[in-house]
Amino acid sequence: MPAADLFVLVGVDIRTELPSLKPYLRAKYGHELPPEALRQIEEYASIIGDQYGINTGPEPGQDE
Repeated sequence: MPAADLFVLVGVDIRTELPSLKPYLRAKYGHELPPEALRQIEEYASIIGDQYGINTGPEPGQDE
């Protein structure tokens, strides 16, 4: 797991590295969006990432 993911989960702002999408969404919007909305955003980002060869974060289960 990237260090930036851990920092964002505990609320530490680091500007040198962006966290992966899933931990970022949970930290930033986890209390405002229902779990289904977060899942849909993650799924869409994964589809787009696959289409363009972009890794959108940790593999399934790595951030849990």
